[in-house]
Amino acid sequence: MHIPRRRDLVMIILAPVLTIMIAGIVCVGITKASDVLVLYALSVAIIGACGGGVTLAVMWRYMPEILPQAVLAAMSVRMLITLIGILIFVLILSSVAFKFFLYIIGFYFAGLICEMVMAIKLLTGNSK
Repeated sequence: MHIPRRRDLVMIILAPVLTIMIAGIVCVGITKASDVLVLYALSVAIIGACGGGVTLAVMWRYMPEILPQAVLAAMSVRMLITLIGILIFVLILSSVAFKFFLYIIGFYFAGLICEMVMAIKLLTGNSK
């Protein structure tokens, strides 16, 4: 394994966040949803993406020999943070909104796909 560059570490954190933000802009533009649910779902998904990205970047920097396991750990941290955010949302508003779950699932998978593409590029050494 090669030693990661700082650019790669920043990219693994910011690329999923930017993907989620673009997905949120597209969601608001297409559905004309000026709903607070979109903002809650975006914030939960972005916080989860940051948590997963930081986990992956730290493990890649200090333990590059276990990068495949680091990808799985980052996915687990992202899922845990997202589920905690969903629970907090449900407890605060004490209502279950189906639209919120649709938004959060879409944003979650948009960020997850971006993170997996970045991780595959890092694992194969094709990050240029």
